[in-house]
Amino acid sequence: MTRHLTWLLPLLIWGCSTPSDGEPETVLLDLAADLDQADILSEREFLDIGTPEARAFLTRGWSWNEKGKGGTTFVWGFRHSSDLDFFLAGERPLELHFRCIPYRQTDGSIDGVAISVNGNPVGEVALQRGWQEYELVISADSLRAGVNRLAFHYLWTTGEAGTGQDNDKRQVGVAWDWLRFPGLGAEQPTADVESGVLELTPGSRVDFFFAATADAELVIDSVEQIDEGEIEISTLTDSDRGPRLLAIPDAGSSDHQPLRWHLGAESGLVRLRLQSRGRYEVSRPRVFVSERAATTTPDALATRPLSVPRTDPPLILLYLIDTLRADHLSISDYLRETTPGLSSLVTNAVVFEDAIAQSSWTKPTVASLLTGHLPWMHGAQDVQDALSGAFTPLAAHLQDAGFRTGAFSANGYVSETFGFDHGFDHFALMAGFDAPSGQVQAEALRWLADQDDASGVFLYIHTIDPHAPYDPADPFRARFADDGIEPVVGTIGFMRALAHEKQPPEPTTIESLIDLYDAEIAANDQQLAEMIEALKSQNLYDSSLIIVVSDHGEEFFDHGSWTHGRTLHREVLNVPLVIKFPNSWGAGGRVRDTVQQIDLLPTLLDYLELSQPDELPGQSLLCAIQQSIADAYLSCGTSEPRPVFASVHYHHNHQVGVVLGDWKLLIRGISGLNRQARLFNRRQDPDELDNLADQYPVRVGYLTTLIRREMQRRPQEVGSEQVELDEETAERLEALGYLN
Repeated sequence: MTRHLTWLLPLLIWGCSTPSDGEPETVLLDLAADLDQADILSEREFLDIGTPEARAFLTRGWSWNEKGKGGTTFVWGFRHSSDLDFFLAGERPLELHFRCIPYRQTDGSIDGVAISVNGNPVGEVALQRGWQEYELVISADSLRAGVNRLAFHYLWTTGEAGTGQDNDKRQVGVAWDWLRFPGLGAEQPTADVESGVLELTPGSRVDFFFAATADAELVIDSVEQIDEGEIEISTLTDSDRGPRLLAIPDAGSSDHQPLRWHLGAESGLVRLRLQSRGRYEVSRPRVFVSERAATTTPDALATRPLSVPRTDPPLILLYLIDTLRADHLSISDYLRETTPGLSSLVTNAVVFEDAIAQSSWTKPTVASLLTGHLPWMHGAQDVQDALSGAFTPLAAHLQDAGFRTGAFSANGYVSETFGFDHGFDHFALMAGFDAPSGQVQAEALRWLADQDDASGVFLYIHTIDPHAPYDPADPFRARFADDGIEPVVGTIGFMRALAHEKQPPEPTTIESLIDLYDAEIAANDQQLAEMIEALKSQNLYDSSLIIVVSDHGEEFFDHGSWTHGRTLHREVLNVPLVIKFPNSWGAGGRVRDTVQQIDLLPTLLDYLELSQPDELPGQSLLCAIQQSIADAYLSCGTSEPRPVFASVHYHHNHQVGVVLGDWKLLIRGISGLNRQARLFNRRQDPDELDNLADQYPVRVGYLTTLIRREMQRRPQEVGSEQVELDEETAERLEALGYLN
C-alpha cells in the first residue's frame, strides 16, 4: 500500500482562527478518545441474515432467527415483503448477491421476488427450489449517499403465503441465508487514543453530537491520506437547511500549522460529521471552548449551604403500589378523588412532581429502586432474569447499619426466586396469586409488632391492587364503575384479547377499564390510609421516614397498547413519589425537577449519613427538597437539567429512553441502521403524541449520544442470573398477565 502525502485541511467557509488572547481553552470533545460515543456507519460487504448481529439492519417483514438441519442460520421473510437497510458513503452502481430458498406449498407457491431500492424497482428474480444463490445489478440512480432501503416483494403463482406448520402463525414467503455487496468495505473506523489519531476507513461515516458554546472551534493537526477516496467534514444544526461543509483535503497545501474553524456564532446542539470514501489518518481532532464557557455556573442568586435536620427514624417504610400511574392521583389534580389517603400523607411530606421510572414493568424497576442501578447494569430485565447477588440493595445497606429488615410482596416477580430477598431478615411472598393490599399490610403489621425497639426497622410493602386483573370490591366498584360493566371486562383473558385485536377499541371499553382501574387505586389508597393510622396508633408516624412510590404506570391504549411493559411513554414511566421525613421535615415541598427511582437509594443513605457507593448513577435529592421549601436559592451542583434514563427489555421488545429537561427521546436500537426514534417536547406536548424526530435530527443524535455514553460509562459488568420457573411461580405470573 502506497502512502500519499500528508494533506492539511485548508480554510473553506468559516476560516482559521487563533484562541482569544489570554483565554485558556479546554477540550469539549476529543474525537479520537470519544469515538466510542459517536454514531458510526460503515459500508458492509456481507450480511449473515440469520444471526443476531443482522437484526440491526432488518426492518419490516422478518420472522425470528432459525437454524436448519445443516447448521444454516436463516430468517423467514413473511407476508408481502421484507425490508432491510444498508449504508453507502457515496452513490455508485452495486452488485447484489443473495442466497435464499422459497417456501412452497399446495395452495400458494413463491414464484420470485421483485426487488426495489428506496422505492425504485431494480429487477425481478425467479426463485428455484432449494437453497440457491442469485445476483443482479443496482444502478447508481436508485442509490444515495447515506442509508438506503432494500425491499424484497414476494410474488406468488397462486394464492398467498401460507402458515407453514399448523402452529406457525407466520405467513412465510422466503427463507434468507445471507446477502453480499461485492466491493464494499468491511472495516470500522478506529482510534489510537494515546497518539490521538482517528483512522477513517473506506466507506465510513462518523457523527459526533455535542452541545457547543458560541466560541467552540474545531482543531485538526493534519489529515493523511492512505488510500484513494474523498473525505468530507461538515456540521449541522437543527436550524440549518442542510449540512455546512467545513473542509476538503487539498494535496497542494503546505501549511503545517494546526487549523481551526469556528463552529458557529450561537450556542446549541451540533452534529460534526466525518465521511470518507478512502482511508485517512486524522491527527488530534478535537473541539475546544474557552475555559470560561466550559464552566457551568449556578444562577447568580443568593445561596446558602444544605442544612437537613437529620433524625434517626425508628421505622423506614417503603410502600410500593404496583401499576400506579401518576396522573390518576388526587395529588396530581386528577378529575376523581382516587387517593384521599395519599393526599392526607402529603400534608406532612414532599411531593416529586416529575418522577420517572427506570422501566415500564415490575422486575427491572424494583431492582433499580432497591439497588440504585439502571436496568442494563443490574441485568434483571427479562422473564427469567434474577437479580445478581453482586449488587448491594437498600435492605443490605440498612441491615449493615443495624436495621432489622422485612419485606412483604404480592407480586411474584418481587420474590426470593428472582433474588429480591437479599438483605432482608424476613421476606414473605403472599399466599394466593393476587393478594389484596389489606392482606399484605396485615402480615406486615404483625411482623412489625414483633420487633423490639432496640434498633431501627426497614419495612418494604409491595401491593398490587391496581394491577390487572381489574376486579375491585365494593364499595369502590360501585363508587367508580357502572353497574352495567360485564364481569369479563378487566380479566386477564379480556386484556389479552384486546392486545391481539387489530382494530382500535370502542371508547366505552376504555372508559370501563379506567373506571375499574380507578376503583382499584381507591381500594389500595384506603389500605394505605389504614396503614398510616396504624403507625399513628403505635406512636411511630411522626418519627418515621415513609416513602410511597410505584414501580410503573398503566396504559389504556394511550399509545396503541395495553397494561405495561410495552412502551416507555409517560403513562407507564411517570410515577408517584412522596417522602415523609421524621418530624415532617420538608412538608409542603413540591420538587419540580425531574427525578428518578435510582435517586431513592442515595437520598436515604445521605439522610442517614451512611457511606455512598461511588458507582451509583443516581443522586441524593436532599438539596432539591430543601430548595423546594427554602426562600433562597441553593446550589445543588448545576443549574442544567440532568439526563434521566429508562429502558424496557421484555421478551423481544427492546427500547431505551432518555428525558432531558423538556425533551424526551424513545429509541429502538442504539446502534445500527433501523433505529426507530421518537422525540417529544414534554412541555408543549405532555401526552407525547407529536413525534418531532424528523424536525430535530441533531437533538435526536445528541440524546442518543447521552444514552450511549451512559451505557459505556456504566455497562452491565455483572450479568444477571437465569432461573428456571417452577410451576407455582409460572402460575402466579400467569395470573397477573405475564409470560404470554
